[in-house]
Amino acid sequence: MKKYSVENFFLYIENGNIDAIQELLENPENVNFTDRSGKTALMHSIVNGAINKPLTLHYEIIQLFFEFGANVNRVDHNGWSALFYALMENDEKAFLLLLENGADFHIDIYGKTLFSHAIELNKPAFVEILRLYK
Repeated sequence: MKKYSVENFFLYIENGNIDAIQELLENPENVNFTDRSGKTALMHSIVNGAINKPLTLHYEIIQLFFEFGANVNRVDHNGWSALFYALMENDEKAFLLLLENGADFHIDIYGKTLFSHAIELNKPAFVEILRLYK
């Protein structure tokens, strides 16, 4: 019997309730669940993931999305991908995890590549990571 509600999915992510997240991800319909702005649960885990919990749990939650087949290249209504959110959050480990799990860094965001954004935002560590993936 299911005991967790998909309506609270983003709250479970923010609070690090891994049991709830895993249970919800077991339903394939929830793997790419989005809010009204088109932001997926994976994106929420990157943006809100490190709040109120240890980083190891943060990355364990992100890894769960990969294990259940989350679309790492989906974009929200702004055209932002999970990879772009990791860049904006300065989360190098999440950024690498996304790349290792098939994230496309060539996705056009406002007419620029992720590489261009990393340069403009003065994020040299991300520029170097992207150079390795080119």
